[in-house]
Parts: sequence; structure tokens; C-alpha cells
Amino acid sequence: MSYHMPRLTNELQPGRKLDGLVAELVFRLKREPGEYIDHFLDDNGLPYLCKSYSTDISAAWEVIDKMKELGVLINISYGGNNWNVNFSTKEQYNKLVYDSATSKTIELAICLAGLKSCQSQFR
Repeated sequence: MSYHMPRLTNELQPGRKLDGLVAELVFRLKREPGEYIDHFLDDNGLPYLCKSYSTDISAAWEVIDKMKELGVLINISYGGNNWNVNFSTKEQYNKLVYDSATSKTIELAICLAGLKSCQSQFR
């Protein structure tokens, strides 16, 4: 079952649904057939649960590492009780495209910005 991409806004909440979107869209993992939003197949075709990207800082940092691997410029800042994560990519004619997200938790901001960036890159 293919999962439909919701409109990406800063209103998406942390949890398994968001974690599944990150696994599928940022890491390009194959979703296990069925109704589960957080079940994926590893390289050997064995099922496993995706990581808690939206609530666990070590898992969220893997999103940062993936963005670096893709050549994305990264800016993380904190102010006014909110984290802001900005991913920038170069498009045609060297124009920079900015995908950013703001949240009270850095994990959520990383996930939202990562999803926005991947959505921009793979249209």
C-alpha cells in the first residue's frame, strides 16, 4: 500500500505517522505491504519498524546526516523558544532553494525540514 504524502506544514505532529513519512521519503525505504505506517523492509526483505525520527534526537540526527550526504546546506538556529532548521539546495542556474521548519523540539523541526527538502528535490 502506497502512503499519500500530506501537505507539509509545521502543523504535522511527532509520532509514528511522521516517522514513517521520514523513512519513506528521506531515506527512500520500501514500506512493508499492509496497513502499517511504520513498517518497512530492510535490504534483505525482512520487516522492521522505522526509527523514532520525530522524537529521538539520535534518530533525527540521521536525517541531518542524510541531508549532508545529499549535498544539502544546513542551518540550525534557536530563538524565541523555537528551533529553526533550514535546508538549502542548488537548483537550475545555481538558484538556492530553501526548505525550513520551526518547532519547539529540534527533532520535529529536523523531520519537517527534511520532508520539505526531499519533496522539493524529487518532484
